[in-house]
Amino acid sequence: MAKYGFNEHWRARDRAYRELNEALLERFFIVITALSERLCPRRKGPGRPPKIGAKEAAFLAAVREHHHQMPYRELASSRYVKWLGIAGVHYTVIQKAIDRLPKRLLDEAMRAFAGMMGSKEADCVADATCFRHR
Repeated sequence: MAKYGFNEHWRARDRAYRELNEALLERFFIVITALSERLCPRRKGPGRPPKIGAKEAAFLAAVREHHHQMPYRELASSRYVKWLGIAGVHYTVIQKAIDRLPKRLLDEAMRAFAGMMGSKEADCVADATCFRHR
């Protein structure tokens, strides 16, 4: 059986890709957390607290944009929801949480995500609102 040079380290390569993606997610979530605390502080009031907070919703909106408008049903069953620790949430809850996000937080989150991905400008669409970040 012949071994080819490009195929020798495929497990290490795949593990490096997974770890890079996880590291990027963790760094991006830290940025989103700081943005959400600055732009929309939590208010205590009557009623039940939301199942998905502003930082989780902004993170999921950016992930959805990164995956070329991933359907909400697919997003609800993705590993990103499990990574956030909100597994079992219905897809309509995610959709409503993204719809309720303040536009400024959503803009800043998309701008930060585009900066982390290394592009100088990006076309983003969130809930039928198209905007360009430079």
